This record gives sequence, C-alpha cells and structure tokens, in this order.
Amino acid sequence: FFLEFETVSMKSCILISSILLFYARNILSYKNNCKHKGVIVALVKGEAHGDFYLLVRRNKSILQYFMQKNESESICNPDVVLFHEASLTENMQQYIQAQSPELPIIFSPIQFDGFAKYVNSTDKTSGFKQEFENCHPTGWSSSFKIGYKNMCRFWFIGFLEYVQQYSWMLRLDPDCEFEEESRNLLPPKDSVFISSPAWLPLHNQRFDKISTTYDGEVVKGMGPFVRKFIQEKISALDGGKTIVIDSWHAPYTNAMYMNLSMLFSNTTREAQLIWQFLRAVDDSNCIYTNRWGDMPLWGAVLGILDHPVHFTSLAYYHWSHKTIITSASKSGFFRKDIPNMLVFADHNNSFPMLRARVVTSALSVR
Repeated sequence: FFLEFETVSMKSCILISSILLFYARNILSYKNNCKHKGVIVALVKGEAHGDFYLLVRRNKSILQYFMQKNESESICNPDVVLFHEASLTENMQQYIQAQSPELPIIFSPIQFDGFAKYVNSTDKTSGFKQEFENCHPTGWSSSFKIGYKNMCRFWFIGFLEYVQQYSWMLRLDPDCEFEEESRNLLPPKDSVFISSPAWLPLHNQRFDKISTTYDGEVVKGMGPFVRKFIQEKISALDGGKTIVIDSWHAPYTNAMYMNLSMLFSNTTREAQLIWQFLRAVDDSNCIYTNRWGDMPLWGAVLGILDHPVHFTSLAYYHWSHKTIITSASKSGFFRKDIPNMLVFADHNNSFPMLRARVVTSALSVR
C-alpha cells in the first residue's frame, strides 16, 4: 500500500513539475520573443533612515495599474529596473522588493563618471568645446551640488548604456505613482520618439528660460548652442536650409516615454542627429559648468528632429509638487500649485499660450 501510494505521489510530483516547467518555459519564451520589450526605470539612492515610502507606493502603482495579468507573445510586461549607487545596500534592496513581491525588480548598479570626465577635460578648443565659456556658472547654477548635476547627465546620456536591449522606456521617478488604469497606453506610436503628459514652454520660464535674447540661470548658452548645432549639422544635411529658433518646449521628464528603437537604429538620419547632439552636449561640459538639465535638453532634441509635441495619456501623482498630472487628451483635468508651470494641448490648438505663433513642433520657429 505504501509502495503504491509512494508511486502515485511520485507520478503526481512529476506531473506537477512538468506543468510548472511548461509554464516557466512559455513565460521565458514570451519574454525572449517579445518584439517590443520595454522597461520602466527610476534612479534611487540609499536613504540613511531607510524610508522608501514613496518608492514603495510607486512600485505598487505599477503593479496595480500597468502590468498585464496574462502575458502572451504579443503582450508582455516591461521589466522594472531601479538604477542605484552603492549607497543602496543589499538589505535595502531586499526590503524594497519585499514590499511588492509580485513585481520582479531588477536592481542595476551604476557609477557616475561624468564629473570625472569634466575634471579631467583640458581640451576646450576643439569643436563644440568652444561653447565651454558660453555656459559659465551663475549664482543660481552654482547652488546645485555635483550629485544633482550627475543626475542630469545620467538622465540625458548616461542611462543609455543600460537600456540598449529594450524597445521603449518609461521613466517614472521614485516620487511619482500612477493614479489610474494605464495599461495599453504605451508605446504610443512607432513614429513618436518622446512623449510626456505635460510640457513646459521655456520661453516663459524663469531659471530655464530660452529666448532669442536671454538664457536663464541654469541654461546659459543653451539657446546659442542648439542654434549652432542646427546651423552646422541640419543645414548641411538639408542643402543649406536655414532654421531660426526662438525657443522650444520641454517634456516633464519625471514621467517620460522614449522610443529606444528609434534611438538605437544608428542607420537612420534621426538617430545620427540625436547621437551627434548627445555627444556634443557631453563634450561641452555645460551640464557641469552651468547646470544644463535633462528636461530642456530633451526638448531641444525633439525640436532638432522637428517632431511634434506628443502627449501620452498617463495620469500620475507627483509627490514633490503635490500635483496630479493628466494629459489634456483626456479631460484636461490638472491641479497645480504653481501657476503657469505647465502647458497642455487641447483638441483644436496645439499650444493655446502660443496661439499667435504657428507651432508645428517642440520648437518655436521664426
């Protein structure tokens, strides 16, 4: 009797194991065969007091509002990656994962090498490095510590070496969380490179102001830099066509979608332009000498490509600004603490605040 029972039990175990192995192989197959595998990313640091309250809320909102319950070859969930320095210890990582056990998190260690390159850079004469003197530090830009400037450089060029295996990326910062159902909202279109629920018009900002006559405290020299790039790179490619730029709009990068396939397709003209601009900005060291941020820089990239501003239909809460942000492609609902901080498109006019000008892209073109 016991022998027979043991035999049946063994057969049952083998059957169950086979079933589990079948599903495991299929899940792995879906992940490996996914044609448009994406990733949701954030940059986190170790908290001395071990408080990851907002990050945990963010992760739970991803699980609740974004992840598909049933994956298939045509529908596969993105990876969730947290970039971090050594200050995020293994115990901290285990705690963060334990708060959302159903959401597999990839912890990706990084090193900020941008400042070291800046300090060691002595060649200020070749190419775009002549712009070094034009993006001089100001009283306001000097108040930002190296850690902040490292973050700006990371989100403009540093992160790219970690996401080359993905087709698209959604940056969702640790202080942001989804507010409602967000499945099937990304990626928006194959032709869209950058998309965000909100965009800032730089012509009426204070510290990030870009105009024909003035660059704000933390974007000194950026306007002339972008205009020079377009004149030297795009005009040459387009048979001498001249584009004169007044200003542009910048994506609200704490929840920004990016089409990585477009970026890593090095054979296209658009990808070549993007990489040329990325390297030119990095060579200029202006992120460190002044405090050029990733937000206005990505807006400049979109304008250089002459792409229209695209609003993604995500709704999220930004804890740092105590703000709920939704795309105007929905109801136009938006609560803000700072007047005139953001501008949204409506269904009839691209940018109501700039209605006197014809705006066809992220750039205001004269």
